[in-house]
Amino acid sequence: FAVPFIAPLLPEKSLSSWNFLYLPPAFGFGIWGLSWPYRKRKAGDLIFDAGRTWHSKILFWVGMAESGVATFVTWLSFDRMSAGLNTVDKLLQMPRVIFWWTIAILFISLGLSKLEMRKNGFCFFYTFIPWRRISAYKWEISQPNVWIVQVRRRSPLWSNLISIRVPRGGRDEIDRIAHAYVSRQ
Repeated sequence: FAVPFIAPLLPEKSLSSWNFLYLPPAFGFGIWGLSWPYRKRKAGDLIFDAGRTWHSKILFWVGMAESGVATFVTWLSFDRMSAGLNTVDKLLQMPRVIFWWTIAILFISLGLSKLEMRKNGFCFFYTFIPWRRISAYKWEISQPNVWIVQVRRRSPLWSNLISIRVPRGGRDEIDRIAHAYVSRQ
């Protein structure tokens, strides 16, 4: 997993056999992003748009910084391609460029996402969480705008708690909607 992240620092000779590792994450993120309209339709009609959360605003700026990294990696790759490499070596530079721009686009798009309450669940970071998967929720006592949602796990690898810092003015409406949908289960 770490190879794509340290590869720009490695000598070119050691990279040619590792370039294939750039494509699966890039294609996975791409397919995940392209499938969002389907998941959003599955979530149902919009009930309340809480807006961008603190998390999404931070990820937007991480994505902007990442686009700087992607620009640097692109420049390095084009510099290597113009150094007179053969055609195969030139093509091997492209997976690296695709990977880094995919990461930048992923973070920027996550940064532009909103917290939405919908008929069949809520959407957060382009992920749909159905109401039926929520076993409980509460509000953080020390930070009253932090919504903690306990979900039924699909995998033991993931935490069953989601902590979301809700935009100002959204707490009461989110509480009303969650109370109505979670208590009906």
